[in-house]
Amino acid sequence: MDCKDCGACCLGQSIGVEASLGDNIPSHFLDDTGCLKLVEGRCIFFDPTTRLCTNYENRPYVCQRFMPGSARCLFIRLWAEVRLGWFDTERLS
Repeated sequence: MDCKDCGACCLGQSIGVEASLGDNIPSHFLDDTGCLKLVEGRCIFFDPTTRLCTNYENRPYVCQRFMPGSARCLFIRLWAEVRLGWFDTERLS
């Protein structure tokens, strides 16, 4: 599964940052809990126009380990469609 032009995993959830796992995210991008800030319900690094990460090369470990097509991925994509109308259901396949 190609995750380009999706970005559902960047919506409406806290994305943890962990320095011990090699994350090197400047503190001004983090909220009070140490997670990436959300802007209008999206990860601060998510570009809603391109639906791509603007910090892809330095994204947190949890983002690097997220597996496109996994059960979690499919659940989040379905949630984004049902809850947010994020994309056409035809694009879920």
